[in-house]
Amino acid sequence: MSRGGFFGQTPGMAREPETYCDDAIFKTGIGQVVVCRYKSGGRVETGSFLVDVYCLGVKDAFFRTFEEGEFRADCLARYFPDKLPSPKPASWGRKLVEEAARYAASLGFSPHPDYKKGARVFGGVDAADCDEEFVFGNKGKPLYVQGPYDGGAKAERILATLRAKLGDDGFHFIIPMGGDGYDDGEEQDVGILAMDSEAVEGRPDRILVTFAENFRDQNEGFDEIEYGGKTGALVAADWLKQARRLRKEMSADSGLDITIQDAIKLLQTLWNLRTLPAEDRAKALRTMPDPIAGFLKEAAEKDCNAMPVNDRLILDFLLLNAASPGQERLLLLAESF
Repeated sequence: MSRGGFFGQTPGMAREPETYCDDAIFKTGIGQVVVCRYKSGGRVETGSFLVDVYCLGVKDAFFRTFEEGEFRADCLARYFPDKLPSPKPASWGRKLVEEAARYAASLGFSPHPDYKKGARVFGGVDAADCDEEFVFGNKGKPLYVQGPYDGGAKAERILATLRAKLGDDGFHFIIPMGGDGYDDGEEQDVGILAMDSEAVEGRPDRILVTFAENFRDQNEGFDEIEYGGKTGALVAADWLKQARRLRKEMSADSGLDITIQDAIKLLQTLWNLRTLPAEDRAKALRTMPDPIAGFLKEAAEKDCNAMPVNDRLILDFLLLNAASPGQERLLLLAESF
């Protein structure tokens, strides 16, 4: 007697692409949308999107090809640990994701940088095949709910964008009290601490000044720029040191060949994760693809001496001389209070 294939399908029978989505996405305002295409040889091409249907659209995205069992255990089981929702047509998922991105764009927000990569899964899927109509926002207006990754400065920038687009009464928002110190009725003075791994005495290098000023111009809610000088140089140089160490460790432990820029990005994510309460950190980790999530979860639970900037969020970085191993130069921006 032959055995059934993945989720019980007959071996050799092609399966239509599907969508798995949180059943309560329009009640909670946010949820995971997983669109998958079943390929020959038991492979499953997967585009996963964290979708905020109330305001921000596509907040995270990735594209990955899994083996069938891996897709079931490492993707679906992680995103839907309590109960696997019934599959929907892939056209439903594409329409939801694309319309959520357009809704957010109308408010002034861009989708996650990896959105186009995730959208590769939409090949051959026509959103027009879905007849369902989606209503975005909450009670007729956008609703911004501050998430675990949204520090005070980021929350204020989002609110400033909504105010500029819709006016003070054109949207709703929820800022959890006791989360990161940001409060609806109290403005914070948030600046930028700019650090250069090759800083010397005297005036900051022009490239650092330009990098910091461009960041401030493109992100509302920041005030003064503070330059870290020699102390900041030690911090940025230590990040480079830790990034080089991280590359070696991930290559040795997981066989992952990442760039030093990727390693610095992981350190930034790790540090910003460590500023969150454990429950919020766990939620954030569930939105990340493996093996990165596994590494970050393990690292976030350990003491990390690589993070010398206390509880400030790391805002951005610029890596120079990336093609010259050992000669890299790092510009690092952090929140300054």
